[in-house]
Amino acid sequence: MKMTKKLLSFILAIILVLGMMPATAIAANENVVYLSISYDGEYIKDAKGSYIAYMPVSLDAVAAVDLADYGLENMLFDADGDGDYETTALQLIIYAHEVICGRDWSDVSFAADPGSSYFEDGVFGFTENLMYFHNGDFPVDESLSSDYMTTGATSDRIVLRAGDFLDIASFECYSFLWDTLGGFHFFADDSGEFSHDFTAEAGETLPVMLMHSFCDLMFGEAYLYGAADYEIHYGKTYGKADGTVMTDGDGYAEITIDEPGTYYLWCYGGQGSDDGTHGSCDHYMQTYEPCIVSAPAYAVLTIAGEEEPTDPTPSEPEEEPTDPAPSEPEEKPTDPTPNDPTVKPDQPVDGQNVSAILNATMAQLAATVTEPAFGTDAGEWTVFGLARGGYYKSYSSYFANYYDRIVETVNATAAEVDMNGALDSSKSTDNSRLIVALSAIGKDATSVGNWDLVEAYSANGINWIKKQGMNGTIWTLIALDSGNYETSDPTIRQQCVDSIVELQHDDGGWSLVTNKAQASNVDITGMTLTALYPYRDQPAVAAACETAFEWLSESQLDNGGFPYGSGETSESCVWAIVACTTWGINPDTDERFIKNGNSAVDNLLTYYVEDEARFEHARGAGSNAMATDQATYALVAYNRLLNGDTALFDYSDVTFGATAPTMVATLGLPASVNPGENFNGVISIDNWSNEEGFKLIDLIVNVPQGVSVVDVAAGSRLAGGEVSWHLEEETGKLRVVYFDANENADVTITGEEFPAELFTITFAADAAAGGNQMNIVLSGMSAKRSSDSSNEDAMVVIDTDTAKGTVDVVVGISYSAVCLYVGDDVDIIPSTKKAVAVAVTGIAKGSKLTFKDGETEIVFQYSQEVTEKTGVSTYVALVDAQIDMEKFIDEKNFSIGAASEDAITFGDINADGVINAQDALAAVDTWLRKGEEPTDNEILTMNVNGDSRINTFDALGIVEAFVNGTEYGVVTKAATITTKQ
Repeated sequence: MKMTKKLLSFILAIILVLGMMPATAIAANENVVYLSISYDGEYIKDAKGSYIAYMPVSLDAVAAVDLADYGLENMLFDADGDGDYETTALQLIIYAHEVICGRDWSDVSFAADPGSSYFEDGVFGFTENLMYFHNGDFPVDESLSSDYMTTGATSDRIVLRAGDFLDIASFECYSFLWDTLGGFHFFADDSGEFSHDFTAEAGETLPVMLMHSFCDLMFGEAYLYGAADYEIHYGKTYGKADGTVMTDGDGYAEITIDEPGTYYLWCYGGQGSDDGTHGSCDHYMQTYEPCIVSAPAYAVLTIAGEEEPTDPTPSEPEEEPTDPAPSEPEEKPTDPTPNDPTVKPDQPVDGQNVSAILNATMAQLAATVTEPAFGTDAGEWTVFGLARGGYYKSYSSYFANYYDRIVETVNATAAEVDMNGALDSSKSTDNSRLIVALSAIGKDATSVGNWDLVEAYSANGINWIKKQGMNGTIWTLIALDSGNYETSDPTIRQQCVDSIVELQHDDGGWSLVTNKAQASNVDITGMTLTALYPYRDQPAVAAACETAFEWLSESQLDNGGFPYGSGETSESCVWAIVACTTWGINPDTDERFIKNGNSAVDNLLTYYVEDEARFEHARGAGSNAMATDQATYALVAYNRLLNGDTALFDYSDVTFGATAPTMVATLGLPASVNPGENFNGVISIDNWSNEEGFKLIDLIVNVPQGVSVVDVAAGSRLAGGEVSWHLEEETGKLRVVYFDANENADVTITGEEFPAELFTITFAADAAAGGNQMNIVLSGMSAKRSSDSSNEDAMVVIDTDTAKGTVDVVVGISYSAVCLYVGDDVDIIPSTKKAVAVAVTGIAKGSKLTFKDGETEIVFQYSQEVTEKTGVSTYVALVDAQIDMEKFIDEKNFSIGAASEDAITFGDINADGVINAQDALAAVDTWLRKGEEPTDNEILTMNVNGDSRINTFDALGIVEAFVNGTEYGVVTKAATITTKQ
């Protein structure tokens, strides 16, 4: 029988660690703790794209988390009764949730009772199936444990010390609690000591042991043993295995690497008992099918000859994504045929820049389909691709105008058809296609003009839906599930599911033909797999989809494509990709969808017509609109998988009815600074209106220990007041006020372009702060119209949710980089080029910076504007789009020389030292295609708004700069390098 919810919740509350295992060898003087977070056996990523795998976290930063700020002052813990509260795992979890993962604590459901608490939902995006070990062990609470049950100390009672490591894991099913194969994995040396760092000589055989730690919560039995017959992977890129070894019966394995360098060592979490039973707790639970019940392990392996990396947490280059952990774990796809865990996404297909191709294609669609309307061509599919690709915000004028046109069409068409909201008497897909597009831009399909488009399915029934055969039932499911719409006839979905499953062909796929003995069709099979994903828990659906994926894999051609009749098309490849990504399968790296070294994504890109930024239906036939729309959303689906976003048709990330935000503040900070040096934080605001009549701005910035405030200055566009500020040393709160104390003038911002800079805060990192991470947060900001506090219109609270950042205080030279834009081939800038900004600490301002990686040599241009804005030397260059961003943070690729003339002033196109109308006209001449094509440096100076093209927007931006003092968008981008890419 199942355990009660109350008992289960209590057990879920008790999982952290401290006792039965040897501690890892860690430098005692490091004031850090180490954090790992995984979901279903794989590490998740932080907000910067790095895997949270033994990630070092400043203990001071964790200690600075004030539980009282979260209403958790009752969770403070004084373990030894000396009057000083301890730093606990609860503070680390809050810090990791908000700062490392970039999430909001208000999304977390946390039952907060001292010593007996648990996370119900939301932490790191997980459900309550949460478990954590501290220093490799279960944290037994002796005061609560008994002979019957081992009770774990909850997070508020786990005391953290320098060098501790905390492993947090979440799982899709409950079995991890009692399955004897559940728990955590850790690497150990040949003496059995846990270790996250190994060293060996090139060619030397290194013995490594993989340990398994498990605690039977019900009976208090603790286990620590070698993980036998388990795969250990190693490689220079985490997730991309250069080699795999198997442990023996005692958990030992031997690794030999001949090439010096730094490698990552890892294993994935594993499934539970093969027979579906769950150890000593089987009589408490129903029998389940095996599922992931254990956490992964991670270590750095240094082969003598290359220095160990300063940050052992693996991160990924911008252009080189690996397979992400799901951003919404509770929705994690279940692959009907489990992937080989050694097959992981690595770098873009054959070195091609998938993101650049996608960006160029979306830009071309936006530029040519300027007024999308109802229909399959220049209509819903274009809107759908641009929306799910994030090209426009859902509340953009592009989508708003489209919606206005749709309302007119729907009102007229539905009235003419007169079938309860149906847009065609026999084609239900007209409704489905429109619902899919409208839902993607956050519009409710149950209320479009005078009509409910969803009600048409229930009102007209399954016969109307099936008039289009498989297409009708497939797209009804996709449409209904995209917005999670309810139907007045609750059986409609299941009728569609049953009809689809019943029509599966003998070979395992589907087609529009209902004769089950006929050959299946890749397009329809891909669509069907996509539509059935939400129903995968139904046994008949799961079995049908498993067979269908087998057929899809067997149908793939040697070139990575898929057949269509006697030939092949891009659309068939599209739907194979969409189906795979929907189920969490990477179609570029999963061995089932690679033939002769060619993946499905490889093949789709062979249909790309580069000089048009469009796709072909068949190779050599010329590009067309339908092929371009479909290829676009296939690449969007692939990109979303790599980025950890929801699937293409999973709209749980869409905010329905979203409107443009009122005012939003941002905080720009450099990624790293040197101890003892000043640096700047820039507070900017979006959507400000001078017509509101604001009289005063106030704000609070949380400043961490180790950072002081030197000055606060108003931005050049801010007028109508003076700055007053004070830093409370004891609380670390910087309070800033801006108003006119004499005349009570309106606070105004000149210019039309936003975001606009409000304040520049000059900080100073303490000389002793080296090695720390400084977290700076704009915790509150408001604009006030009057002194009447009883009037709800007297004050507007400005959104500061994302106005925060982390600054690494590093000793010596360090590099951070950001891609400012990638060309899209539309206006001058080719898609083969991208602009990169590199910030360098520890060098004299104006020094010459040269990049050389053995293939390419680039002299970067020094930017005085950005350097003054951030306080960190910053350089820009236009480079080959194929160069990995990772190379621009590798010090081995740079040389630093004395000050030179290699400098750039944005907007000064003719380099005469003055920005004026001549420069604006030069930008216009370039857009008119008058004269020679611009050089790389001219492109850098000309593209002042920092988008993917040079056009009249840049000319206008230059005028606004020298007339109104408006800051260039590219400067803003370059000044917000907040992460090491």
